[in-house]
Amino acid sequence: YAGIPDAIQVGEHQYIEHGVLSLFIGLMLISWTSATNAACVYDTCLSKPENQPNHEDWSPEHSFKMHTEHVWDGFLLLSLLKDYDK
Repeated sequence: YAGIPDAIQVGEHQYIEHGVLSLFIGLMLISWTSATNAACVYDTCLSKPENQPNHEDWSPEHSFKMHTEHVWDGFLLLSLLKDYDK
């Protein structure tokens, strides 16, 4: 692969856009926001739960909620990809 992908896999079935990961990195490095609070910022400001499917095939354990682990994994992966891309 050449360059940095538009979305990075941070979990088994979870992908986060490059721009959102850049936001997390900025929050964490500039304003010392924790990964937990970065996930809360996403859930409060960027997540659109109204777009979540509302039918019997959509399992209740699925959600658009951001997990702290995904923030950290994205932070690490994007940082490594940027370093390698230099």
